[in-house]
Amino acid sequence: KRFKFDDLDIEDHFDNTDPYEAPKAMKSRLDYTGRDLISVLCQHVELAVELGKHLNGRDVLNLCLANRPFYSVVNVYLLSSIRTWIEHRAPEAGRIFHYQLYARHLVDDPQRRTWMALKQGMTTSPTKDSKIRKVPGLKYLQLVLGRDKYCKEILAIMARCGHRMPTTMHHSLLRLWLLMDISTSHQRQAMLRMTHLFKDVDLYNMQMFIIKLGMLFNDPVYGPCKYDLVQLMLGQKGLYKLWQLLTRKKFNKLSDILELKLRYDFDFFSEGGYWLENLLSHIQGIPFQEIGQQHKEGWGAGRAHLLRPDEVIPIEAVRRGLHLDEHLSQMMVWGYFDWRTGENIVPSMEEMYIEDEDDALANVDTLEHWKPRHVLKKRWDDLTPEQQDEILSDEEDERLRAQAWCGNSDDDAGSLDGASDSGSDKSFDLDEEINRGFIVP
Repeated sequence: KRFKFDDLDIEDHFDNTDPYEAPKAMKSRLDYTGRDLISVLCQHVELAVELGKHLNGRDVLNLCLANRPFYSVVNVYLLSSIRTWIEHRAPEAGRIFHYQLYARHLVDDPQRRTWMALKQGMTTSPTKDSKIRKVPGLKYLQLVLGRDKYCKEILAIMARCGHRMPTTMHHSLLRLWLLMDISTSHQRQAMLRMTHLFKDVDLYNMQMFIIKLGMLFNDPVYGPCKYDLVQLMLGQKGLYKLWQLLTRKKFNKLSDILELKLRYDFDFFSEGGYWLENLLSHIQGIPFQEIGQQHKEGWGAGRAHLLRPDEVIPIEAVRRGLHLDEHLSQMMVWGYFDWRTGENIVPSMEEMYIEDEDDALANVDTLEHWKPRHVLKKRWDDLTPEQQDEILSDEEDERLRAQAWCGNSDDDAGSLDGASDSGSDKSFDLDEEINRGFIVP
């Protein structure tokens, strides 16, 4: 039974608080009891979208699979959410890899919205009005964010190897990936003529990237002084295989490279005499009908050769009158030393930055890479004494580790019998073992 109280009773006995409203307020404060934090945040669309801004494509997908409220909110506003996330993390990649170019990554609107309900005065095809519109899905999100990430890591690894690039190279590399998505030579040439998409600086940067990539794959002393590997990587559909090669995720064995070369442009009729004479049906496990087909238009579906970027870019540069051939030597020496002081240029921390570095470079030999301490040593006078001591200590540790693997020249000169006889009854001292080796400068 509910009692009625006047204002005076409420003021005297309940401190101006209606006793029947207090349980309602308490109930509203306990709505979140027993629920996880993400589910609570996803009750508000703005917070759910803000949470997705700080996740990569794979993490967004995993969160959709693991958390039902997040999945429901994203489905209600799928197009807006994906646009917001791409604009926050990879705006330039989102503009270049527009979702209308990738129909296979589009899905039906989860809310079943039709074009008739959305056009709002705009004219559409009569046959399209009643159809459910297509919107980009999570696969498209992973495509854009993944390509942006891979391009950054390619440039970062090249910078760690000493081959620095201009600041505009990342945007040019995204356009290069878009060009490599095209499956016919005519369409590639037509796309390069779009000056609003491929500016003159983009053609310059892409040509510089090709030259720097050739320098990365060739040693000035040991060679091989050929562009075969560069052409093989640029002949693929996109830059993903190049990223796999640089990060050693794949193609870390000679057999993998040979298989890729055989599928790409191996001339079976001129160089396959051995297999024909012995009536063999496979080369390195690859059927004859798949040998040398990937360099053709449609990646094997056509007959004509598909022009690679290193073949089609010079043609467009000549058409525009850019005279890139006069800049090749400058492209080769760019970014290695300061022309005013003559000092070597160390890549900056921003140039060498790789997200989740331990996982990305897990299979890479980084012994000869530029490292963050090299950046600090370049401004040695500005460092604190503690930072200087830490760098010196790290270098001393590396020097001692190198000595442990280096033998003294006197040890090599002596006979094996003499070495075994002299030290048979003598215990080894650790300090002596460390100090006896070659001192690394």
